[in-house]
Amino acid sequence: MLKIGHRGACGHEPENTLRSIKKAIDLGVNQIEIDVHVCKSGDVVVIHDDNLERTTNGKGKVSEMTLEKIRELDAGEGEKIPTLEEVLFFVQDKIELNIEIKKKQDVEQVLEVLQSHKVKNIIISSGQPEVLQKVKKFKTAFIFYVGKTEFHDRLMISFARLFMPITKKMLVSLLQEIKSHTLNIHYALATKGLVHAMHSRGIKVNVWTLNDKDKIKKYISNGVDGIISDYPDRI
Repeated sequence: MLKIGHRGACGHEPENTLRSIKKAIDLGVNQIEIDVHVCKSGDVVVIHDDNLERTTNGKGKVSEMTLEKIRELDAGEGEKIPTLEEVLFFVQDKIELNIEIKKKQDVEQVLEVLQSHKVKNIIISSGQPEVLQKVKKFKTAFIFYVGKTEFHDRLMISFARLFMPITKKMLVSLLQEIKSHTLNIHYALATKGLVHAMHSRGIKVNVWTLNDKDKIKKYISNGVDGIISDYPDRI
């Protein structure tokens, strides 16, 4: 069972910061999930949203600000938004790093950073198949389902549950096509049947985002391979 820290250990520390990543490592995670965007100056920065409002004291889009300006912002408790290079240096390949690429146009910059650091303990995740097809040198995980809003997510998850046989066939076909052997899926869709269908084809299943201890136990019994949590110490 993989214990995966969500944006570090964001239930304890400001998300996607070095402080949050250190906390996750201290809690004994097997893997850390982070998110990346490319800013105006071409640097790859570690932040979930494509804008700054929710997680910093700044405003505007990440893509419209230089790293110098982003450095001036507070990402929580005095923490700064780190670059991907800083995270790689901090982690030092000691633990697997799950890097979620949000935008397909950011792939090349992310790969340049990874190749310059010659890191190995990396998995690239994305909800866009075309992103994963471009990162063949690294292990990949397909994320299902990622919408533009929470409402969109809930709507699509409801449809996926309603038509579960079709959902399973579609996911198996897609993962085989893009040659990805890991599925990161919303826990509400990780039924025993879906997990079995994936395992029978050599596909691992990680669920997100689980923080409730009783639900964690339930999905462990469903046979999932990993749990992504804001509180990895609860796994």
